[in-house]
Amino acid sequence: MLQDLPDYPWDAMAPYAKRAAEHPDGIVDLSIGSPVDPTPAVIREALAHATDAHAYPTTIGTFGLREAIVAWFARRRGVTGLTIDNPHLQMSLAGTWASLEADPLGQVDLKGTISQLSASHLHQYLTPVTDDETRHWLRDALTKGQFNQVTLALKGELSQFPFTQPGEQGVFELKGQFKGLSVDYAPPQAKELSWPPLSEAIGQLEIDKVSLAMQIDSGTVLGWKGERIAVQSIRAGIPNLLVKPILSIEARTQGQAKDYLGLLRGTPLNAAMGNVFDQLGATGIWQVPLGLEIDLAQPEQAKVKGQIVLAGSTVTLGEDQPALENIQGTLDFSNTVVRANQIAARFLGGDVVIEGVVGEPGGKIIIEGNAVIAGMREYSNQPAFGAVKGRTKYRAQIAQNTKEGVDVVLNSSLEGLAITLPAPLGKAAQDKVPLGLRWSTQKV
Repeated sequence: MLQDLPDYPWDAMAPYAKRAAEHPDGIVDLSIGSPVDPTPAVIREALAHATDAHAYPTTIGTFGLREAIVAWFARRRGVTGLTIDNPHLQMSLAGTWASLEADPLGQVDLKGTISQLSASHLHQYLTPVTDDETRHWLRDALTKGQFNQVTLALKGELSQFPFTQPGEQGVFELKGQFKGLSVDYAPPQAKELSWPPLSEAIGQLEIDKVSLAMQIDSGTVLGWKGERIAVQSIRAGIPNLLVKPILSIEARTQGQAKDYLGLLRGTPLNAAMGNVFDQLGATGIWQVPLGLEIDLAQPEQAKVKGQIVLAGSTVTLGEDQPALENIQGTLDFSNTVVRANQIAARFLGGDVVIEGVVGEPGGKIIIEGNAVIAGMREYSNQPAFGAVKGRTKYRAQIAQNTKEGVDVVLNSSLEGLAITLPAPLGKAAQDKVPLGLRWSTQKV
């Protein structure tokens, strides 16, 4: 092919210049030279406007430029396919380009295969279909992994790319697989808490014009101290990569309760609840469906909504404190709020039901249950329990107060308890003796 290339273009013009010089009026030389006329105002304004860009320039050329190079080789040099091979991208392309009177960029029909693309470089190749916020998020969020077996299709008039306006006909699709993907959905700012990242993800990617969809079949959520939560499935998508890109995520996860608590200790939810998860312990398996909505212009303000499905697990309320056992029910949570939905459990040998909300104004937790003296005696061998037998119902209310502590109210009729003490402290089991206790705590 090298022998078909022309000489240096200016050398090729020499015979034409010689002939023009023979004209009686002389030659009109429009070839290379130094400009002598003022630069038009429209050009100066365009250059001035371009200097206000707040992002690195595209060093590999725009997608349109790269596709134009492929088309030029096919049209002018008979090269019908082009292979790109660099450390982070291996791709082959083939297709056609045709000039159009109505479209100076022409019409293209290209198909390609990407055998390998580094996830950490994906943002560089989506320049035409993303805005600055999306590219910055892709750069910061996709830190590891590879895309492979990706097919590419591009068809239509290039001036209409990416074919999103009414009446525009065209195709731009990327479909493929990925493995070993690390995704930090909401990359934390300096010294700020955030939600934990996803690692070792395997799944499929699809880009259709300006929409992105990901189906993750497996992966691991990594905690701050080595906790690992298995991902059962995740569906993620950005409806429009160009206009106000919003990332939506629906996930299903399952793992050890102690690992979930470890994850929650590093999140904004724990800070909003006074670091309550720092005091809790848990055993058993939790299932946690989770949803996130992230504005890519402000990823640090991710909206989180999820649920903890409790099926027979145990939670301890602090060191040397009695445990809630055989817990059944669900806990709903968001960025700063936790809601208990009729959670049933065993506490000190008695049945309890817990419901309420923590983290919003007026929030409180209601606990209704049976106090069983035999169970209390097993936990604490206080001499006073020797004079009491039976069980009784009680109702407790726990509410956050303005001193970063809690206000507790406990009420019981003591019906069902037999107290073998001298009057007026003693009572028969069937007697009702109303009891009310109140106490408060505050942050020291």
